[in-house]
Amino acid sequence: MCLGYDLDETGPLKIQCKRTKKYVSINTIEEVKVEPGDMPVLITKADRKPEVVCMYLDDFLEFVK
Repeated sequence: MCLGYDLDETGPLKIQCKRTKKYVSINTIEEVKVEPGDMPVLITKADRKPEVVCMYLDDFLEFVK
């Protein structure tokens, strides 16, 4: 079954991880399947580059409250 995210047990965060030669597009966050109350998160890693985390600003502000 494809959940649309890669990590379990992360509370409301539904995290999808992508490692490729170049960073994936931030539009990839739209592939994360969420239910009401969930927050989609994209972590992308490119060769010889640091990891980048992407999430919607409204979700970020709610998460850090």
